[in-house]
Amino acid sequence: MEAIRKSNKARPEQQNVTYQRASGADMLTVNAETLHEFDLAGGKLHAACLAGSNMSGSDLHAADLSDADLHSARLVGANLSTAELTLANLEGADLRDAKLIGADLYGANLRKTQLKGALLYGADLLDADLSGAKLRGAMYDSGTRWPASVRPETRGALLK
Repeated sequence: MEAIRKSNKARPEQQNVTYQRASGADMLTVNAETLHEFDLAGGKLHAACLAGSNMSGSDLHAADLSDADLHSARLVGANLSTAELTLANLEGADLRDAKLIGADLYGANLRKTQLKGALLYGADLLDADLSGAKLRGAMYDSGTRWPASVRPETRGALLK
């Protein structure tokens, strides 16, 4: 990850972010509120532990969050378009109004995740666990790939 860029909307008191490169691996250390409205587009955050973090309004498009722990993370209105989220743990995460256009969520844990208003156009949700996920108001298209056991229309998702 080249840099962590704070958007113009990030609050000045939320700047406790440390980034370093050690042993050839990227390392990101944050507090639970730090990533609110940050620009992490294209960031390499593979296997990052961001459980409980507030990343609402952040730009994470094209970020590598594969195998990341985002358990109970707040991602309201975040841009996760084309993000790599394979095998990520998003259990209990709040993804209301998030943009997940073309995101790869293959095998992700989405149990009890809030997806109201999320844009899932072209997203890959194959083998994802959507047990207890709230899909009412989520929008998808014919390019969205769902697990065989999930019928999005019966759970309130909207085909657009």
